[in-house]
Amino acid sequence: MSALEMVTRFPIIPLFGRGETRLQPVYVGDVAAAVRRCIEMPGTAGRMFELGGGTVYTYRQCIDLVLEQKGSKRMKIPLPFSLWHLLAALLGRLPQLPLNRDQVILMENDNVVGNNVGTFRDLDIAPRSLESIIGNGMRHTNIHSSPTRK
Repeated sequence: MSALEMVTRFPIIPLFGRGETRLQPVYVGDVAAAVRRCIEMPGTAGRMFELGGGTVYTYRQCIDLVLEQKGSKRMKIPLPFSLWHLLAALLGRLPQLPLNRDQVILMENDNVVGNNVGTFRDLDIAPRSLESIIGNGMRHTNIHSSPTRK
């Protein structure tokens, strides 16, 4: 089950810690445009780029944005990371992992663009906002259906 399905289906949403991990979600189409620019633009060879969306959010803010777009309200319960590690260890024995140790480790640390690296700005790209990504995706996608495979 995806995070989006969890947020929209369950009455209670467990938060990683207090939900204060900072994230900089990025739209895959913006990343693809950046890759193209790196191939086409002179001076990008050998440079490091970190591509993050235009806004930094907390995990809790991301959850709230999804709920707002769905017109839903859910209770959010902070769970300490020690409990998440225990859950990941227990669930790690299942054939289809709903949660793994690496996901918990990633949520313990901020995931934002660093300093002294190339960004979208260096590639003349204005990344889309999370609000526009969620709004468009939720209007055009049925989150309860599986993707079709060809």
